[in-house]
Amino acid sequence: MRCRLPDDKYDLLAALVQSCRRWDIFYYPNMLLQHDADAPLAFVYLSVEEIKRFGLALYKVCRLSTPTSFDLSGDCSNGGRNDLLTLADLSFCMPDSDELWNAPLGGESEVLNKYDSSAVGRDNGDAKNWISQASALLHDARVGFDWI
Repeated sequence: MRCRLPDDKYDLLAALVQSCRRWDIFYYPNMLLQHDADAPLAFVYLSVEEIKRFGLALYKVCRLSTPTSFDLSGDCSNGGRNDLLTLADLSFCMPDSDELWNAPLGGESEVLNKYDSSAVGRDNGDAKNWISQASALLHDARVGFDWI
């Protein structure tokens, strides 16, 4: 089931995606480069996690959206679904544990001590763990069904 957006709203969504791509905000190394080397670790962590969660939310909106001009053949007059965010655009790991994300201010060390650190935090620096790497496994141009 898709949400048919009026063309002007679809174009706005596509412009947001284009801007995110232009600035490469969903590329993990660029997320880190947004901060000075002496920035507090908690601030950097929070910023990176917010970008990840924003990227995944934007992806979900894009997956559910089609322009009003979308016809039954799958074509549309304004460029089509390539305008929108795909898994291949998400060059980062899944967000970290919700327990760490929802920890009260100052309580993050308690959460880290309670759980194995590998279960709470992810190795974001290893590109093979990025969502974009899974896109090749989940997308096959020869299959018309949308898996995810």
